[in-house]
Amino acid sequence: MINIISMIREDFPHVNAISINQHGKPLLKEYFNGFNNNDIFKIGCIFKSIVSAMVGIALQDNKIQSLDQKILNYYPEIVLSDIDKILLYSP
Repeated sequence: MINIISMIREDFPHVNAISINQHGKPLLKEYFNGFNNNDIFKIGCIFKSIVSAMVGIALQDNKIQSLDQKILNYYPEIVLSDIDKILLYSP
């Protein structure tokens, strides 16, 4: 984790905080640039970018055949109305 902190300090000066959790328990919480846990942050969600990259890798590795596949193909345990209409990609 120390490498992550050093990398953020050196290469990402605009990052003010990082919080990593696993199974609901904090693994790492670090603040930068004078920020602390009492500050309010504007959150930029990189989750979409990470998911997009992972889907691209899965496509390249043929783990996903097409973006036109339904999410239900991968998560049959999800019970929501209209889940059978949701595709991996929706323009």
